Amino acid sequence: MMLGGIGTLLNRDELIMKEIMKKKYIVYGSQAIENQIGFLFSRTPKDWDVLSSSPKKSARELERKLDRVSGGDFFFSRPSFFKKTTHKVIYKGADMKPNTSDDIGIVDFSKYEGQETVNVRGIKMVKLKEIIKDKRRSLSNKKFMFRHDKDRSDINRIKEFRRLRL
Repeated sequence: MMLGGIGTLLNRDELIMKEIMKKKYIVYGSQAIENQIGFLFSRTPKDWDVLSSSPKKSARELERKLDRVSGGDFFFSRPSFFKKTTHKVIYKGADMKPNTSDDIGIVDFSKYEGQETVNVRGIKMVKLKEIIKDKRRSLSNKKFMFRHDKDRSDINRIKEFRRLRL
């Protein structure tokens, strides 16, 4: 998959990881799960969920960096529809127009709220127990029904990993 001049998803992910390490951001969500339990137990992560003290600023900075590296105006940022304090960095898709059906979410920046972390290969990640707490909160909220299946599945994969690891 090509994303502007930036090349493959792997190159994009490497750039994002370097930026996360450089800015000392904290990874959570599916990327944090995969990096802590391994790819055999995780679902394929599509985007990055990152905690920052300043989500809007962080999203804008990463958007500009991705555009600069890709050699064009391929990305944009905006607040999330479901959580206004979360800011998204989005690839414009083949039509190169923001807010259309072919857009691809790249990174969601949310506010860091004191979650416990663990260092995995030089990157701070939210601990699995914190991720499970967050997923359970989501499951108890009807507003997030659209993601209940995904959250339930994540909790079950973490539990299965822990069971087999012991």
